[in-house]
Amino acid sequence: MKMSQWADLLDSWTAELTTETALAERTIRAYLADAEAFARWAEAQGIEGPEQVTTADVRGWRDSGAAGKAPATINRRLISVAKLLDFAGRTGRANPARRVPRLADVAPSDEGRALTLNEWRAVRRAAEAAGQLETALVCLLRYAGPRVGEIAPETARDPCPLLLGDITIGPRSGELLIRRGKGGKRRRIPLVLEARDALSAYLEGDRRQRLDAWVIRGRLPVARREWWDGPSAPVFLGERGPLTVRGVRHIVERLGRDARLPYVLGPHDLRATFISALVDPSKYGLRKEPMPLHVAARLAGHSSVDTTARYAAPSLDDLARWMDD
Repeated sequence: MKMSQWADLLDSWTAELTTETALAERTIRAYLADAEAFARWAEAQGIEGPEQVTTADVRGWRDSGAAGKAPATINRRLISVAKLLDFAGRTGRANPARRVPRLADVAPSDEGRALTLNEWRAVRRAAEAAGQLETALVCLLRYAGPRVGEIAPETARDPCPLLLGDITIGPRSGELLIRRGKGGKRRRIPLVLEARDALSAYLEGDRRQRLDAWVIRGRLPVARREWWDGPSAPVFLGERGPLTVRGVRHIVERLGRDARLPYVLGPHDLRATFISALVDPSKYGLRKEPMPLHVAARLAGHSSVDTTARYAAPSLDDLARWMDD
């Protein structure tokens, strides 16, 4: 296999991932970025194709980019390369990337940055200044912790994963049903007062006003108006239809800028804040016991408590503050 065929392999794998799998767009981007980095490194080492890759090569590539990276990031890169080599025909024990040991997750967690209490308050203020949609969106992400793909479709033509019938709001309690979580698993998440109030205000205010505006502008037939208030209708609406994953990310990033955060805010950061508050409530001024990891894992939709435990690990910022003290 010639060196130029690394590009051919990546093109073929890209087509496979985007057309033949049900992976989320973010996952596909991560796989491809890792695979492209490995292909560039392999070419620089004179490795012309996947059939020439050895276990020592994969280990060398892993170690060359490990400085300053969390074990979870390094392990994800190894998984990406293993999948690329699987696609190239080197499956099972013949796949050198599958013979390289994964790193133990003992480093500080930097996957999904949890906001500090002051940062969250700044984001909340920015959302309230922006409107009811923005407030409901960030409160749901912060206080229920869904993945962005669990509440918004990739495109406006895709089925919406979060419908009005999936949200229950009562005077003293509420619930969010995730029907299509990671791995196809369903889970139910209690809605605290902050989330219920923000969602109620949006559903009874901005959302209804947006639908009425669609009718006035001729975008929505009067006969279809009632359906959009029913249990099968999408919860979050953009200017012309259901709010997509891209739309959610755009709103969250904008609110992060408005809050003057020193980094780009993403939906996963709000999810990380939700999980962090469960396992370490004192960081958010909450006088309650930390939630057991197996319970927090269930609410977060994690298949392993090891994943949840990463959110209980001190961040690099935490360690820096403790060392300064």
